Formats: sequence, structure tokens, C-alpha cells
Amino acid sequence: MDNTLTLSGGYVNLRFFLDSPSKKEVEIFVDTLIKLSKEKIKAKYSRIDADLPE
Repeated sequence: MDNTLTLSGGYVNLRFFLDSPSKKEVEIFVDTLIKLSKEKIKAKYSRIDADLPE
């Protein structure tokens, strides 16, 4: 069994070791990371420019 969590997407894959510091803390960190990245993408790409033609 692999004791890692891999976050895939973008240019690189991030690998987190689930036993350092603890599985729960790693999962909370990764969940927060995913939430923040979704918010950043939404803020960057969801703006509507009124000057653009339909």
C-alpha cells in the first residue's frame, strides 16, 4: 500500500506523505489547497468584460 496522496493537475504532480505530520492534517491541508486554487481560478477567469462583443 502506498502511503502517499498525489495531487494531479497543472504542470506538476504534488505528492504528500500521509504520515507526516498526520493523515488528518495532510488531508485538511490538501483540501484547503484545492479550495483556494478553485477560488483563484474562478476569480481569474469568471470576470465578464462588458466591452467584448457577444
